[in-house]
Amino acid sequence: MRSEQSSGGLSDREQSERQMRIDDLRSRFKWLESFSDVELREISLCSEDEELEPGQEYFDVSHPERGVITANKGDRSPAGSCYVSRSSVSSQLWNKLVSFGERQARP
Repeated sequence: MRSEQSSGGLSDREQSERQMRIDDLRSRFKWLESFSDVELREISLCSEDEELEPGQEYFDVSHPERGVITANKGDRSPAGSCYVSRSSVSSQLWNKLVSFGERQARP
């Protein structure tokens, strides 16, 4: 059985799943409403309790006010966190995430 392909080579089902993920991010984290669908598609979140790469920078989407976190050996993503690694997104998107976090941290 052949699946219908949409733009970008994704099946209709894959595109639907991707859009549901984007909608889920926006509903969970209202501050992401200012991000485009293209930007949100780029975000890949670490799983809870995932081992973090030492020296890698992460940003916790669930707590943007915390800013950038640099992982140490043995660090794991804590329960309830939604970490994005710097290496998984473009520098433009990383800067947008971080600058928003800095604005959130200000009183």
